[in-house]
Amino acid sequence: MKRVVSITAISAAVGTALYLTCPKEEEFQEYFEEWYTQNLWPVLKKLNGEHQDAPNENDNKSVIIGWIKTTASKAANTVEKNLLFDVLFPEKVTFEMYHLCRIAKIKLFCDEFPNGIELIFIGAGKHWFLNPAQGVVLLTLQKIKK
Repeated sequence: MKRVVSITAISAAVGTALYLTCPKEEEFQEYFEEWYTQNLWPVLKKLNGEHQDAPNENDNKSVIIGWIKTTASKAANTVEKNLLFDVLFPEKVTFEMYHLCRIAKIKLFCDEFPNGIELIFIGAGKHWFLNPAQGVVLLTLQKIKK
C-alpha cells in the first residue's frame, strides 16, 4: 500500500512539474510568427516563383540605386508576407490542454488546401513544435512545383 501511495505521489509531482512547464498560450503567437517566417514563407515564395535577386555590383548602376532596390524589395517582401499571413490564417488559434501538453490548432487555407487543413502545434517543455506528422503538409507544398 505504501508503495502505491508513493508511486501515485511521484506521478502526481512529475505530472504537475510537466504541466507547469507547458508554454503559455501568449507565447504561441511569437513562436507561430517565427515558424511562419522560417518554414512556411520560403515554401510559399518558391511556389509563387518569386525569387528576388540581389543587385549585381558589377552593373553600371550606382550603389544608392542598388540600396534603394534592395530596401524596397525587403519592404515589399515584408508587406506581402504579412498580408498573405492574414489570408492563409483567417481564423483564430484554438488551444486545448491534453494531460501534460498544450495543443494549439490553426487552419491553413491555400489553393492546395481550399477547404483548409488544420495545423496542430504541441506545447511541452516550455517549447512549441509542429506536430511531426504534419511535416507532410510542407513537403506536399514543396513537391507541387517540382
